[in-house]
Amino acid sequence: MSLKIQTSNVTNKNDPKSINSRVFIGNLNTALVKKADVETIFSKYGRVAGCSVHKGYAFVQYANERHARAAVLGENGRVLAGQTLDINMAGEPKPNRPKGLKRAASAIYRLFDYRGRLSPVPVPRAVPVKRPRVTVPLVRR
Repeated sequence: MSLKIQTSNVTNKNDPKSINSRVFIGNLNTALVKKADVETIFSKYGRVAGCSVHKGYAFVQYANERHARAAVLGENGRVLAGQTLDINMAGEPKPNRPKGLKRAASAIYRLFDYRGRLSPVPVPRAVPVKRPRVTVPLVRR
């Protein structure tokens, strides 16, 4: 029989000390990854005081800030259930990422990359030089 420690769902306290020890997990495939999976993955960095999973993201509350920072460093960029996790400290803005940009630049460039058959570009023809008309005498019969 295994003993499982229950964690709280409370990860939204406004206490400054608790927000400094809270981790945000973004781009989480919550259709496949459950709360128990998140707790198992993140408990290796320290005691998990709380965990809440929402559609596409989760929060993990640690007992102290040192454990939370270790989890961010250890798990950010990890691929889980086919998606790359976006992990950072909940109380800090995400560094080096403009608001609204959700794709890597290389992915955006690929959207505009087309290697199909292209029609030839029409070559502009030079306007012919206007020649003077040759007058032909009209012969009447």
